[in-house]
Amino acid sequence: SHWPEFTIKFGIKTYKMAVCSNHVHAIIRIHSGDLYKKFVQAFAGTLSKSLAIRWQSRPFTRLLNWGREYDKACRYVEQNWLESMGFIDYRERIEERRRREA
Repeated sequence: SHWPEFTIKFGIKTYKMAVCSNHVHAIIRIHSGDLYKKFVQAFAGTLSKSLAIRWQSRPFTRLLNWGREYDKACRYVEQNWLESMGFIDYRERIEERRRREA
């Protein structure tokens, strides 16, 4: 994994992470928007080259507040990891259901 070298290079603290079959979830702390942009470009480019893939969409980013938002995001990332590892069955997300029904 290239993650450790990127956390050092960009000064990232990782709180939770889930590497799934076709996407990655990470709850991180990074010190600036500029560093975040550089990190995403470097990390996505490195993954793309090493896995010989092309990304289908841009990264989704959301700023979290400590407390409930952070706790909810941590549970979501953990659920994704458990599903991707096959420990629990996949559960459709509300957003997916809404898109499918629209």
